[in-house]
Amino acid sequence: MKGRFEVMNTKARLLFIATAAVLLLGGVQVLSAIPVYTLESSISIAPSSIPIPESGTIVVGMNRLKLTTNFSGGETFLDRAVVQLISTGGFNVNDIQSIKVWYEHNGGNTIFDNGASIDDHLVGSGTTFSPNPVTINLDQVITLIGGNSSVYLYVGVELKSTAATSDVSIGVQVTSLITDKQTLTPPLHGIQKPLDKYRVALTATNIAPVVPPDPEVKQGESVKVLKLVLDPDDPNNSAAVLLESITLHSTGSSDSDLNSGGVVLYEDTNENGTYDTGVDSQITSATLGAVTPAYATLTPATAVTLPPTGKTFFIVVNISLTATVDNVIQLQIDNPSTDITFSDAYADGVSGGDYAYVLPSREYVQEGYLLGITAVPSPNTPLITIKFQDIDMPPVVTSIVPGNNATNVDRTATVVAIFSKPMIVSTVITNFKLFAGATEVPSSVSLAADNVTATLTPSADLEWGMTYTATVYGNGSSGVQDSVDNLFMTANKVWNFSTPPAIHPVVLSTIPMNSVIEVSRTTIVTATFSKDMVAASVQANFKLHDGTSFVGGSVSYDAPTRTATFTQTTPPLEWGTVYTASIDTGAVDTDGLNLEAKYSWTFTTTAAVYPIIVSRNPAHGAIEVDPADPLTATFSKDMDGTTINTTNCLLFKDNNSNNLYDAGDTLIARTATLSSPRVMTIDPSANLDWNTYYTIKVSTAVKDTEGLFLQSDSYWFFMTKVLRYPAVLGYSPADGAVAVARSASITVAFSKDMDDTTVNTSTFLVEDGGGTPVTGVVSFDHDTFTATFDPVSDLTYATYNVTVKGDVTGMQDTIGQPLAADVTWSFTTRPSLSEPVAANNRIQPGVNDRTMIFIPQPPAEAGGADARVTVQVFTPTGKKVATLVNARRYSDLEPELPLLWYGVNGRSEDLGPGLYFIRISATKWVRTLKVMVVR
Repeated sequence: MKGRFEVMNTKARLLFIATAAVLLLGGVQVLSAIPVYTLESSISIAPSSIPIPESGTIVVGMNRLKLTTNFSGGETFLDRAVVQLISTGGFNVNDIQSIKVWYEHNGGNTIFDNGASIDDHLVGSGTTFSPNPVTINLDQVITLIGGNSSVYLYVGVELKSTAATSDVSIGVQVTSLITDKQTLTPPLHGIQKPLDKYRVALTATNIAPVVPPDPEVKQGESVKVLKLVLDPDDPNNSAAVLLESITLHSTGSSDSDLNSGGVVLYEDTNENGTYDTGVDSQITSATLGAVTPAYATLTPATAVTLPPTGKTFFIVVNISLTATVDNVIQLQIDNPSTDITFSDAYADGVSGGDYAYVLPSREYVQEGYLLGITAVPSPNTPLITIKFQDIDMPPVVTSIVPGNNATNVDRTATVVAIFSKPMIVSTVITNFKLFAGATEVPSSVSLAADNVTATLTPSADLEWGMTYTATVYGNGSSGVQDSVDNLFMTANKVWNFSTPPAIHPVVLSTIPMNSVIEVSRTTIVTATFSKDMVAASVQANFKLHDGTSFVGGSVSYDAPTRTATFTQTTPPLEWGTVYTASIDTGAVDTDGLNLEAKYSWTFTTTAAVYPIIVSRNPAHGAIEVDPADPLTATFSKDMDGTTINTTNCLLFKDNNSNNLYDAGDTLIARTATLSSPRVMTIDPSANLDWNTYYTIKVSTAVKDTEGLFLQSDSYWFFMTKVLRYPAVLGYSPADGAVAVARSASITVAFSKDMDDTTVNTSTFLVEDGGGTPVTGVVSFDHDTFTATFDPVSDLTYATYNVTVKGDVTGMQDTIGQPLAADVTWSFTTRPSLSEPVAANNRIQPGVNDRTMIFIPQPPAEAGGADARVTVQVFTPTGKKVATLVNARRYSDLEPELPLLWYGVNGRSEDLGPGLYFIRISATKWVRTLKVMVVR
């Protein structure tokens, strides 16, 4: 027996099959005594009550296994079962905890009881599944007593709590049972029911193609394609077989060549072996499916009973009227074993007991298949070729425009119906109509020259957002009529379409935007629309108003950008004024739809900002103004240069020094210009006077580039400098400076800028103590008012006198004022000493050829500046070898210091190498220096 059901939950969806079959023999001595065994379903369990197991539960097949034996040779003991794991979809063996076998203790109730007071016993369990199948030893030996005794077994599986959540299909199948006598192997095949299930063998005795006398059929005809004789071939003539379905496969040209439901199964009602139209009964029909290759399954609403003597069936196809000419029709039964399905109705004496319980909507596994075929169909049934059906066909509408349920149809569209054949014009004109709801739309109808294409033209554009119904009338006896066969169309042709909703134009954006302030008086005013507009309607309805009157102007419309522009006739707009721009509802788009409401927006022009003077040079009330300084005024805005002139920009000399402009003031000759967009410059014709008050006036006739005038006359005064001569503020080196660097420059700082042409070596003199001029270069820095004397070579060790010439022959400032008098000072490069010093006191050829002897002024007790100084050279033995100075007054000697000695004697001959002593003496004052001569 085979029972199949499918169970599922969130963790696993498993298909469990409990299958067992047993053959029992009374003993090995009587091999011909084959026990009769049957497989039964537990009919007391309804499909809806089949449990849906979860992981960790035990699932038992709902069909029990009944073992019956007629062996009379004594007892037989069943002690082992060989069980095989099977799958229809693949599974993980690790999901199974064990395979279990139960023995029904209370054999009469046919229900699996586990846990009841009198329950079914677990008699065997297996937990090792490799190799597959596995042998399960029964813990309890089951005894079969001869003489039609029966026992009942259940086989099931126990799931692990970790069973996988994926959809799998697993089951078990008993492949053999082992008794103490022998091993019994049921003839089970996969998950099919055993062939021995049936006491009868169904044989297709004749599946023959029907070859029509003429292999050509016309459109709209019906033709028999197969004859099928099914014979149960029951030798005992004791069972009935139910025909459940026949599947036909198409290998023809086009499945659409058959009508819907065009494959029909007939029963040979009068049992004459011939298909008789109107006599044989139609059992069912089917439509070829959409898959490729197509097939049709003929399934009777009620299974057809095949009597023991067999039954003949005919399969007929109905060719469509629109079938393609020269296409072929070809239907065949590919495999009778699978294409013809049936069941044994009464094999076990219980009606319906042969069906496994299945969950709703799940796959149903066919119970049986053909045992043998006495006549196998040829590989292909003959081709039946479709030919044109030369019959009078009523006209039909084959094409429409707009299509059915079309949307957004243009309001100017026409409605077109194309017929299958030429029509009588008058019948189409009166029977082709268009409706908006229940109201007929005024229209005219015309036909093309071929009288096949009819066009309905509405008298006016269709309404926006309206659903229309087009109807071509015909009922078989009235309506549109063809001109070929004078046949009426058999049914009204009705279709619907709709026009787009009315989308009125709107203003998307404006320039200026609404409520904007500080708008330029020369602004353009524009509006951009959401749709293409009719230019003339926009031009007539675009206005600009200042609150009192309309602004003159013209309107242009740019179609690519959908923008309307208002251009003023006499710009600019007024200062600080609120303007209202508006476009009235007379503005329409190219669809004829107007603005639904007047569109207005406002903006405010820039307030008048009058020019003012923001800075003046000289500043108001300034004193010590250089008469040569520029006279300027800077405005707050760009100015109109034509108004900056000598008429509007005045310069007065304040004759009474009251800092006010009055009649006694003198107008100064000048020019007035706009030197930059905002800067006015007044240039007097002659230099201004020193120490004098002046007044500048800028009148209200001055205006900016926007035409706005100065709101009041502007006055300011200033006073020029008092005339002052230049003076020397300081110099370097300072007067009396000593130890001045011999590379030093001599600088003089003045109180004012000087005329650099008067600052030169004739007016800037540097002389040594003997009155010899020092050669140098003189320069002047106008930023720091500083004159610099740079000697061309380093100064010597001496005292220097500096003279800066003044008066008319000396240095002058930039306006010709001379330095009042000569400025003189002196400095020395000699070091400040209290004792004599011999510098470079090692004379060595190629390194140092002389020594320098610095002598300070002797002390007062020696005579001071008047002391008579003698300088002599001695050897270490006291021998005098040279006299450098002999009793000279120090004041006369001082300008010549330092003395230079080249290591020679009084005859200028080189002395030999060695140490020499320089003796410096005056009255009561003697000093000695050491000098080394190296040769």
